[in-house]
Amino acid sequence: MPPLFLLLIAVLLPLPSLPLSQPINRRALLTSSTLLLPTSSYAKTKTSTISSPSSSNSKSPNSTTPIPPPLLPPSLSLLSTIPPSPTSPLYASLKTSLLSLLLPTSPPRTSLTLLRTFDNSREIFQSSSSKLLPEDSTLSYITKSEKSEKYLSLIRLNLQSIISSTTLKDNSKTLTLINDTLLLLSSLQSLSIPFNPKIPPQYKTLPVLKKRSTLTLTLSQNKTIQITLDPYIAPLACGNIFDLSERTFYNDLPLKVNDDKIVGGSFLEGFIDPYTAKLRTIPYEVYCNGRLSYDNPIQVPPDFNYNTKNLVGVYKNNLGLVSSEFFISKGNLSDKELEELNGEVQPVGWVTGGDVDDVKGGRILRVDVDGEVERWGKGFSEFS
Repeated sequence: MPPLFLLLIAVLLPLPSLPLSQPINRRALLTSSTLLLPTSSYAKTKTSTISSPSSSNSKSPNSTTPIPPPLLPPSLSLLSTIPPSPTSPLYASLKTSLLSLLLPTSPPRTSLTLLRTFDNSREIFQSSSSKLLPEDSTLSYITKSEKSEKYLSLIRLNLQSIISSTTLKDNSKTLTLINDTLLLLSSLQSLSIPFNPKIPPQYKTLPVLKKRSTLTLTLSQNKTIQITLDPYIAPLACGNIFDLSERTFYNDLPLKVNDDKIVGGSFLEGFIDPYTAKLRTIPYEVYCNGRLSYDNPIQVPPDFNYNTKNLVGVYKNNLGLVSSEFFISKGNLSDKELEELNGEVQPVGWVTGGDVDDVKGGRILRVDVDGEVERWGKGFSEFS
C-alpha cells in the first residue's frame, strides 16, 4: 500500500476519543504566545562560532543547556512559508495529525498510527530531503544529508515520546513535543526545496540567503536567544543580517528593551559594504500569497502580525530602506505602535529558542551562525 495513502488514512480515519485531563484550547494556543515550552532537542544544531575579544571568556552555546522553543506560532509559520513541492501533501498531513493531538477529542491511537505512517513514509522523507539540488556544493550536500538523517531520527524519537505523553495525559509535555516536531518538520522540508529567488539586477551586489539558517545570540546577563531566518519571505534582508552576523558586526552592540519589543544592532549609520564602499541598504521585500515583490513595498501582508510574540524583523533607516537594526516582538504592542510599525519593519524570521521576556537589556556578546549565504562574486560559500 503506498505510504501517502497510509498517511491520508491516518489523518481521516475516525477513531474513538480519549478525553484529556485538562482540555486544551487549540484556537487560543495558535493565536497566543504567552506560554513558552520546556527544553527541546531542536536547538541542538551545531554552530560555527565567531568570537569577539569582549566575549572570548564566555561559554559557547554548544556547552549549555539546549534552548527551549516558543509555543506553536513560529513553527507553524515556518511550515507555511515553504514553497510547494511533490512531498508537500505528506508534510501537510503529518502537521494536521500532530495538531489534532491538541484537541480533547483526539482518538487514543492517533499518536501510535502517526508513528507507524511516519515509519512507512520515512524513505520518501529521506530521499526528498537529501537529494542533490542544483545550487548544492559538495560540502553543502554532505551537510544537508547529515542534517536530514538527524532530523528524521529526532522526529521519530519525538513521535515515540508523544505516544507516552498522550497515554499519561501529560499535556505540557505533549505540547513541547508537538512544537518541537513541527520545527523539525519545517527544517527537514526546507532541505528539499530548490530556492532561487528572482532578485532584481540592481541588487546583485547584496548577500542572498537561499536556505533556512539560524543565529544564536549570546547576550550579557547570561541569556541566549536563537533566531531562525526565513529566506522564503525576505532573501535579501535575511542575507544581510546573516552576513553581518558572520562579520561580527553585532558583537558588543547594545540592546534596547521594553515591555513591547527588543531592539538590537544599532551602530552609527549602519554597515559600509566592502563591495561598494557605501552604506549598505536593503530594499523592502513584500511576501504575500507565497510570492515576493519589490515593486509595492508599502503594506505588510496580513500573514505577519507584529504583535505575534517572537516575530523578528529589520527596521528601515531614514532613507526608507532596510538597515542593520533588528526588532523582536514581545507580543504586547498597542494599536498605535502596530500602525507605526506597519511597513517600517521587514519580517525576516522567528525566535525559535530562548525566552524574550527574560531579556532585560545589556549587550550582544556574540552571534554564532549555522548556515550559508551567497555573496556577489563568491558563489554559495561561507564568509572567510
